[in-house]
Amino acid sequence: MPVLPLPSPPLAPQPPAPPTAAHTLAARSDAGAGSGAGSGVGSGAATGADFALMRRKAEELESAFLSVMLGHAGVGRPLAEMGGGSGEAQFASLLRDAQAEAIVARGGIGLAEAIFEALVRRSANG
Repeated sequence: MPVLPLPSPPLAPQPPAPPTAAHTLAARSDAGAGSGAGSGVGSGAATGADFALMRRKAEELESAFLSVMLGHAGVGRPLAEMGGGSGEAQFASLLRDAQAEAIVARGGIGLAEAIFEALVRRSANG
């Protein structure tokens, strides 16, 4: 009889990450949004909503990257003993996607933060 691995314990909640330069820039943008400082229609300044969208898209990209990497690492690969058929292989990608989203929700590997900061710099430059 094959020995099955024990399930890993749930991850402990992580403390919030310290503020970065991008967070500071976003806070300044939110604080000056109603004061006329860069809040003009044609000013090109990013708003709080823009920063939220950039962060969400950066996290989505990190999640997609992690899902692909988990797939290459063999996560969700059907076990020979279980033999779940074609359905198992199809649902394995959904499992990897959910696991990747959970990793990103707990802070990820830092890729989303790097992408977000690059987007903030790019929006500030033009």
